Amino acid sequence: MSKATIIVVSLAFITLIGFISTLSVWNYTQGKEIAKLKGELANASTLLDTQNKQILQDKLDLEAYQAQAQEIRERVVTRYINTHTKDKACEAQLNAIKNALEIFYTRSQNEKSGF
Repeated sequence: MSKATIIVVSLAFITLIGFISTLSVWNYTQGKEIAKLKGELANASTLLDTQNKQILQDKLDLEAYQAQAQEIRERVVTRYINTHTKDKACEAQLNAIKNALEIFYTRSQNEKSGF
């Protein structure tokens, strides 16, 4: 073998080793990046599951509140719908209605303030 052939083969071998080393470093870097992205994906997935559970809980709370509000509304209507007076005059009926409203608002304010 000639000296030139040995030099060419050596350069080719060194180039091949350099190329393989570069690929190895690139592969290692990509592996680290992939591992980081997998971790972020797992965190995002966990966060999404938590948010979905909270949304479902909020929906259930809202439905319960709406059912309770409807029940309260019905109780208020049935409680204050009858404003019977012995006197059928308009003035007496108006006073009975005013009295019922006053009782309602006084009771509502007392419930809000904790009495």
